[in-house]
Amino acid sequence: MGKGGNIAFNSDEGNIALDNGSLSSSSASNDAGDVTFLAQNNITFTSVSTIESVGLLGGNINLTSNDGIISIDDSDIESITTDSGIGGDINLSAESISLTNNAIALTSTVGPNGGRGGNLIADASDSVMLLDGGQFTSNTLGTGKAGDLTISTRQLVIQNSQPGSNLMTGAGSGTLEGSSGQGGNLTINASESVEIIGNEPGAFNPDLGQPGTVINLADISTGLTTATAGSGDAGNLTINTKQLMIRDGAGASSGNTDTSTGNGGRLTVNASQSLDLQGKAGLTTATLGSGDAGELVVTTGRMMLQDGALIGTDTLASGNAGDLKIKTAELFLGNGSRIGAATTNEGSGATVTVNSSESVEVVGTSTDGSVPSGIFTNSEGSGNAGNLEIETRRLVVRDGGRISASTSGTGKAGNLLVNNSDSVEIIGISADGKTASSLSFDSSGAGDAGELEIETRRLLVSDGGRVSGSTSGTGKAGNLLVSNSDSVEIIGSSADGKTASSLFFDSSSSGNAGELIIDTNRFVVREGGQVSAATSGDGRGGLLEVNATESVEVIGTSADGKTASSLFFDSSGAGDAGELIIDTSRFIVQDGGQVSAATSGEGRGGLLEVNATESVEINGTSADNQFASGLFFDSRGAGDARGITINTGELTVQNGGQVTVSGSGTGISGDLEVTADSIFLTNQGSLGATTAAAEGGNIRLQVTDSIILRHDSEIVAEAFGTANGGNITIDAGGFVLAVLSENSDVVANAFEGRGGNIFAKAAGIFGFRQFQDRRTPESDFTASSELGIDGMVELIVEDNLTIIPLPDDFLGDSVVRGCPAMARELAPNEFITTGTGGVPTHPAHLSSSEAIDVGLVQPAPPTQINSESYPSSATAQNPANSVPETIVEAQDWVINADGIVELVAYVPVATFGSSGLSASCNLQ
Repeated sequence: MGKGGNIAFNSDEGNIALDNGSLSSSSASNDAGDVTFLAQNNITFTSVSTIESVGLLGGNINLTSNDGIISIDDSDIESITTDSGIGGDINLSAESISLTNNAIALTSTVGPNGGRGGNLIADASDSVMLLDGGQFTSNTLGTGKAGDLTISTRQLVIQNSQPGSNLMTGAGSGTLEGSSGQGGNLTINASESVEIIGNEPGAFNPDLGQPGTVINLADISTGLTTATAGSGDAGNLTINTKQLMIRDGAGASSGNTDTSTGNGGRLTVNASQSLDLQGKAGLTTATLGSGDAGELVVTTGRMMLQDGALIGTDTLASGNAGDLKIKTAELFLGNGSRIGAATTNEGSGATVTVNSSESVEVVGTSTDGSVPSGIFTNSEGSGNAGNLEIETRRLVVRDGGRISASTSGTGKAGNLLVNNSDSVEIIGISADGKTASSLSFDSSGAGDAGELEIETRRLLVSDGGRVSGSTSGTGKAGNLLVSNSDSVEIIGSSADGKTASSLFFDSSSSGNAGELIIDTNRFVVREGGQVSAATSGDGRGGLLEVNATESVEVIGTSADGKTASSLFFDSSGAGDAGELIIDTSRFIVQDGGQVSAATSGEGRGGLLEVNATESVEINGTSADNQFASGLFFDSRGAGDARGITINTGELTVQNGGQVTVSGSGTGISGDLEVTADSIFLTNQGSLGATTAAAEGGNIRLQVTDSIILRHDSEIVAEAFGTANGGNITIDAGGFVLAVLSENSDVVANAFEGRGGNIFAKAAGIFGFRQFQDRRTPESDFTASSELGIDGMVELIVEDNLTIIPLPDDFLGDSVVRGCPAMARELAPNEFITTGTGGVPTHPAHLSSSEAIDVGLVQPAPPTQINSESYPSSATAQNPANSVPETIVEAQDWVINADGIVELVAYVPVATFGSSGLSASCNLQ
């Protein structure tokens, strides 16, 4: 067989048109010839015209318009190489190029002996348009490599305006089914813009069983694609432009099909100015076979996804998903749009990395509310999910948006990492009230859960938003870690009051529970916000730890008053309960806010520990008195509880505030242990330990200075039913003080069981009615049982006060200099100093026994004294000689005949000498 001949058309000044014509330069066993069209103006092919070059060595097809357009309408241009040959190239060059109405420009290699397909190059100085089935295609059917496809222009427009048409419109390179050859690369260089518009306008609302479903390759009928259906790898897809816009059922993708063992290609988008995806639009890489999906990399100035648009990478089979990397300045996802990676089979999921220098905003849900806008990684199969990493200056998730890492299969869940230099804000719920804005990780399968780590200057969760970690499978629970340099604020609830803003960790798995750890300067929970850790599995309970260098504040209730702001830990599993530990400088709970821990499992009870170097302040109740501010520990399980431990400088409980351990289970109730510099209880402030079933909890107070109880406050250990009362142990370096008439009590009581004991040691104990077996309307020390054996009260008073030495220094001469000799000639003077008598230097110190209460000197009316010499002088009269009735501090106490404690003072007689001079003195 001979070699195919060349075909050439040349129009130096005019146009070239082919209408329903056919040109072929082919050779079945030899080289095909070239086909060349050269026109000064336009080149047009219409009405099923065909140009082809087929052969062992395919000939080139060259179409060149110097000043016009190349228009191919409902016609074909094909360069095909057979067997081991090299295919010819297709070169199109013009000001504008358009392929419309199912027009195709194709290069292909066919055969078993490894021939390489020709390249397809379209170069248009102004625009390239692929409309209504217009296609650039490069493929391989055999062992050979498909040719590369390159489009270079100012503007690329791909649009399918035919409703319901599934015919591909756009450009693609592929390895066909049964082929082992490698697919060609597809490269787009558009200096201004790329617009890809499908034929499915409107928002995209997929039927999602999970948040990880992406748009499959077969669903994209308009766009740019590299794919493999054979054992050969797909080519890479690269888009370089200033602006990329994809919408209405269009997309760009690379991947493989369910029959493929080949790997998908890499999808790279460089849009220097902006990337906009709207409706059923996507950038995807995926594997449906055993081959791996390619990597998806997007770099742009601003990225916006709306109305269900998607950027994702998936594995639906044994192949691994490719990683997804996004770099931009601003990223916005709205109305059910998503960025993510998923695995639903054996393959490992992709790592998703979002680096947005300015902001990431994830807002709202799909129009029907079923699909939240989101960024995610998800594993539903045996493959491990990838990590999700977000780095940005400002992260906002609101109105039902979601960022998550999850697993429901046997594979391990990925980690969710947020690194942020400014703020993370999780705000509100969806418009239908069904979906909370969230930042979360979740494990409900056999695989181990991942971790959620947030590093930011400020974390704000408000108006029903959530930050959470959850595990309910058989795998190991994950951890939730928050670290920052400024503040963490959990505020309020949704507008309808049904969803509290929350930061929580929930574990119901068979493994050990995870940890929720918060490191910040200032930690605030207010207006009904919730921070919690709960475990109900078989393993050991987890840890809720708050480290706030400045303060921890738990304040108020929700706007409707139904939900207290709270920080709590709940354990109901078979293992030992977990711990709630707070380390800070100032710890404040007020206006109905509550910090609590509860255990109802079979294992050992948990612990609530507060370490506040400066102070602990428990103040007030909610506005309607439904919630008392306080620290609460409740044990309802079979195990012995550990209770509440407080280490602080000053402990203040006032205005109905409470610190309470209680128990209704079969195990011993937890203890209340306080180590502080001082304790002040006032206006019904309470430290308590109660039990209704087992042994009562104990109260141990170790105080450097004094304990003061005022206005119906109490320290109480009480047991109900047959339970025995707990003991109260007080060790104070200063005093234990109350006012007898104010009904402030220290009580260790029981009903049927034995009353608890009270052991108190202090420098002095004042203001209590002691050794009574029942409470009275006055302040009491009571250890009793209603029907059982009374407890014992033992009070030890130790005089451990230090002696304040008298000063050794002489008085200065400032008084002498202020009262010159000339003044003495005008009026008598007197100055008296009394040493260290008078007011004590500290509230815990007694007055000196040598001191006498001296009345204040009454000011004298002005007296005229030699106005010429002393025009501004003033005088004072001698104090009255009569001594007023004195009120002095108590120096001792006695019990009178009626058993009432009386405070007494012994005031010795003392006489001051007098110089006989007037106290009047002129001071200059």
